[in-house]
Amino acid sequence: MNLAPKSTTALIGLKNIVSHVGRDKRTVMRWIRENGFPAKLLAGKWESDTELVAIWRREQIIK
Repeated sequence: MNLAPKSTTALIGLKNIVSHVGRDKRTVMRWIRENGFPAKLLAGKWESDTELVAIWRREQIIK
């Protein structure tokens, strides 16, 4: 059994985050403000992580 953590990829910049989730910028910004989407503005750039996005999506589905 492989217990190693899943590989994750950093998403740097809003353009990369938007591309990863397949939605437009306004939708992603609304998700950040209203739905706890896992992204943060760090040193002037939006950052997220593919595994955090996958977890967030699963949580949204089961709500």
